[in-house]
Amino acid sequence: MNTINVIAPYRYHGTWVFDDPRVDLVQEPFISGADTLIDLAVANIGGADRGFFLIFSCEHFPGYVIQLTWCRSDMLGNWYYSESLDHEAWLCPALLKYFDDVPKALYLQCKAKPEDAKHPSDWSVEGQQCIAARHCDSNEPALPVRPRGSAAHLMPREPAHVMPDPYLSPSHPLGAPAWLRLTAVLILFLIVIGNLMFVTMGLLNGIRPRRYVFLFSVWVMGITGLVMLARLWRALVLQRVSPPSEPPT
Repeated sequence: MNTINVIAPYRYHGTWVFDDPRVDLVQEPFISGADTLIDLAVANIGGADRGFFLIFSCEHFPGYVIQLTWCRSDMLGNWYYSESLDHEAWLCPALLKYFDDVPKALYLQCKAKPEDAKHPSDWSVEGQQCIAARHCDSNEPALPVRPRGSAAHLMPREPAHVMPDPYLSPSHPLGAPAWLRLTAVLILFLIVIGNLMFVTMGLLNGIRPRRYVFLFSVWVMGITGLVMLARLWRALVLQRVSPPSEPPT
């Protein structure tokens, strides 16, 4: 049997349960006061319903927060009492899957899981033990335990830090490169319109044959400018509607 064990309880249909394939337990529930004891122990852990690490042992270990003292046996299970929480809880016979004999005392520690952690059923037992062990050996202070009936004060989460865009400014929300592209499009558009108007006016006023080559060249320049304008505008639109790429990790 392990000296220190770790499980990952989570809420399922309003009940605290845990999975441990190592000892053939799936959605094993906490009942008869054990569920209330967990509510008190994780009152200051945000998102505990999605799962948290419960480290427990029959021996003292660094960082333990709650001590349960054995009181009596009842219906194949055992009643334990927590002096710090002033609460009594019944633990089912599944406790003997982790200990050879009924322990006279249990020492517990509740740790928050990483925010990006998967659902507890997707975590392997080895992965849970590895992460929990890193938390155990860290210098992070132990989580305080609130007495029964006290309100849990959850600290608001700080917003994620957003790196500023060097091209953006309050007066130019689109960014300097975007304004340069828009200016280039506008200048190209004026040049194309001017060339087409010049060619059209020359044809309407009746020009001399020696100027046909010149006007033909200007007309070709106008058509080419329209094609380039369409391609540039399409690229600009696609760039504005496309989502930003993820930074390399």
